[in-house]
Amino acid sequence: MAAAFSNTNTFDPCNKYTSLDQPWRANNETELDICDRRFSWDGWYRFFYYGMNIRMAESCVPTSRCGTYYTLWLNGPHPEIEDGVVTRQVCGNTGSDCCLFGSTSIKVKTCPGNYSVYKLFRPKYCNTAYCTDVSTITPNPQVNTSTMSITCLQANGTHFIYENSIQGVADSAGGPINRKKELELRFSCVYKLRQTLTMDMEFSPLQSIVHKTLLDGQGMYQVRMIPYQDAAFSHPYNGTEDIEVDQRIFMEVTVQGVDGRQIATVIDSCWVTPVNDQNYAVRWDLIINRCPNPGDNTVKVLQNGVSTAAHFFFKMLAFNGNYSKIYLHCDIHLCLLQNNNCAANCSPGHQHRAGRSVDTHDRASISVGPFIRTAGCTGE
Repeated sequence: MAAAFSNTNTFDPCNKYTSLDQPWRANNETELDICDRRFSWDGWYRFFYYGMNIRMAESCVPTSRCGTYYTLWLNGPHPEIEDGVVTRQVCGNTGSDCCLFGSTSIKVKTCPGNYSVYKLFRPKYCNTAYCTDVSTITPNPQVNTSTMSITCLQANGTHFIYENSIQGVADSAGGPINRKKELELRFSCVYKLRQTLTMDMEFSPLQSIVHKTLLDGQGMYQVRMIPYQDAAFSHPYNGTEDIEVDQRIFMEVTVQGVDGRQIATVIDSCWVTPVNDQNYAVRWDLIINRCPNPGDNTVKVLQNGVSTAAHFFFKMLAFNGNYSKIYLHCDIHLCLLQNNNCAANCSPGHQHRAGRSVDTHDRASISVGPFIRTAGCTGE
């Protein structure tokens, strides 16, 4: 079954943009050492704060906010809807000058529905990030006013609704990912929906392996990342089994070729992207600073920094928009075991310190994927 959409030759960024639900960009968030220069910026973007609309800051933002040190803010008001696309200067606060990086310009458009979209460009310097303003947060409407002729439509995460009529389309732009969708429509037939992801066989279905040489040149080691079906980490996925969206996935990151009495594996961060690019702007963080992303309660770190194997789990997700793949990336480091100094403390209210250089033996990055999304309709 398929859905027929109306065609238009006029490009409108209000209808075609990339969603960025990254709460750390808010002007009340403290430093996370994010660098927007590392991301691949392409096209128009819309900001969200935990699924709610949020706009770029229009006034100078203090340093060490918005997940970075040098904060980028919009030097000028947002346009009105009737103004269309406008050009605005972006300033960067260095602490001594609120608008030192004043030569950067972006495109801005205000859209029906009380939100704005931005054509962003790669900043000139690192340790900079685009900032949003929490005072501009507004709820995100569940249904937009666009229409389509519906024959097979995902409605609530578990069913398709079949109906030959003109109906509102579910607004899937409430952030970059989803684990559930809700939409109320009249219907004549209901079809079960199963949204699944499988691993592409052209990539290693059992594990991802990275070979590394120690900085001092005295040896080599391997980093492996393996998805498992169970909490005992005894049944790895073999690339042929379906993974339901919202299904729990158990991940193991292990290092081989080092002395387990002296070295521990520490996961510093993990995130997912819809393309095979660790620096892609659309991403969802699972682990930040060795601990679960506070904005995702499906993530739990089971073991980190106590042995050569680190374990965590999360619930499988799907990116909104025209994305069908999921890639998982992790940054790790090898930690020299000294008085339990490598273990991460993720208890509530505890701010984990960055690892001391004396503890860090080597660093590595590893990725696994893609998980490919498929969906099927079966009559109920």
